[in-house]
Amino acid sequence: MLKYLIVLAIIVDIYAFIDCAMTPQENVRRFPKWGWLLIILFIGTFGAISWFVAGRPRKPGQNRGGCCWPTKKTWSKSRWSWANYSA
Repeated sequence: MLKYLIVLAIIVDIYAFIDCAMTPQENVRRFPKWGWLLIILFIGTFGAISWFVAGRPRKPGQNRGGCCWPTKKTWSKSRWSWANYSA
């Protein structure tokens, strides 16, 4: 069982290192790209987890400032009204 956890930790470390290396510099959060690579390399699995939590760029999605303003149909179903956002 322990050897499977070690193999899983190594796979996560390699994946995080490659993911960080392939991410463009302007999309990296918190630290510079070279800093994240050193963190992943020297801290290991905890560095990889911190990359996934704090350094990796977020993908735009619902409720994350995505691409679209809510339509009147979906807006009217929510608890907010148009009067809250009038200029």
